[in-house]
Amino acid sequence: MRSISRIIASLVLLGASGLSLASTAPDRESEQSSPVESRMKLSLRQAGYTIKLFRETGVCYEVCARDRRGREAELYFNPVDGSIAKKG
Repeated sequence: MRSISRIIASLVLLGASGLSLASTAPDRESEQSSPVESRMKLSLRQAGYTIKLFRETGVCYEVCARDRRGREAELYFNPVDGSIAKKG
């Protein structure tokens, strides 16, 4: 539970930095989502997660990973600001 709290805190910080990258033009938004994705992956790895699946599902990013203890985690993130949309 503590590691998920750390991820949430990291992603909130990433989300704040991602807001400055947001654009109103749809074609620019897709170009700028890549840095947010990279930071989200880096944040998860630094928190000790091994990423098995990271994909954009149309509305959000789906992440399937294992924590340091080997437990599976499934998270869904908002692609614009990096905030957690759903934990499963």
